Amino acid sequence: MVIAGHDSGNDPRQFPVITHPPYSQLVNDGIKGKKIGFLTEGFIGVEEDLAGIVRQAALTLKEAGAEVSDVSLPIHSDGVAIWTPVDFEGTYQMMIKGNGHGYGWKGAYDLPLQEALTGAFDLRPFDCPLPVKIVMIFAEYMQRNYQNKFYSKAQNLIQHLTMEYNRILKDYDVIVMPTSSGKPIKLPTRANFIGETLKLVLGMIKNTAPFNATGHPALSVNAGLSEGLPCGMMIVGRMFDDLTVLQVARAFEKIRDGAN
Repeated sequence: MVIAGHDSGNDPRQFPVITHPPYSQLVNDGIKGKKIGFLTEGFIGVEEDLAGIVRQAALTLKEAGAEVSDVSLPIHSDGVAIWTPVDFEGTYQMMIKGNGHGYGWKGAYDLPLQEALTGAFDLRPFDCPLPVKIVMIFAEYMQRNYQNKFYSKAQNLIQHLTMEYNRILKDYDVIVMPTSSGKPIKLPTRANFIGETLKLVLGMIKNTAPFNATGHPALSVNAGLSEGLPCGMMIVGRMFDDLTVLQVARAFEKIRDGAN
């Protein structure tokens, strides 16, 4: 509630016409009659134990009066591929070449941040983390050889991806899936090859990246443990319906923790 809502134009992504309910007062209202969908494609390629824990966790929501069933959306499997050009090339243009802001932003500009990033990238670019270096190389290669062709194509596909999620969310209040494809991993070391590091970094975001692209409200809640490691369940809702996402998560927490 502290950060919800319009902020006088500092962040143009916050719409002044969207109202925000008192989340803290309504989060415990329950989910009786809510329809929850297992996104089938969200379980593909997920570690078996993790997938089972998340599925069982979602089924317990029936105890709170929700209806739970499977739903399929094949384009979800392409979501991370659609997101990649926008994220890599967009990050490069805004964060690297644009020193944290780029051009065309209608909100507030942080001038000290721009100055700091300008000096850092000019003086010590090799100190950037490996994933940042990969983004820079990938995006520069794409720009030199294809201009912004695939960035533009991906932006168009995001519109289609958004409409497809909206379509199934007409029949379901939320959809659920594992947050990541595997349990938490050890941090990469210098001994890891670049390919191994990228696999570790990018292999975990197949379910989260699509919603970074579309903007649907989503959160992750701990569904249980496997080998002593937390297994996240991601709950995704309709556009601007953050309240239902929070209510479903809260209902599960009560069941998981044995609260009244």
